[in-house]
Amino acid sequence: MDFTYTLEQIHIMNSTNIWKNSIHIYQLNNHNKKQQYELHATGDCDLNGRKYVALRKGTDITDQKIRAKINLT
Repeated sequence: MDFTYTLEQIHIMNSTNIWKNSIHIYQLNNHNKKQQYELHATGDCDLNGRKYVALRKGTDITDQKIRAKINLT
């Protein structure tokens, strides 16, 4: 099952009571409407719950610089 979302879908999700603005979109520059994003859980949380980051589909999340910068778990 492929869990990818467009930027518009992420903005809609982020405005719902379930997500409560917990999705941060990483590297928003040079995007297009058809670009697909994947959600990844971070190590950050608050009283609303865990924070997620939306990365472009195919982003190499094994890169330690990226993992450290966005606190991927």
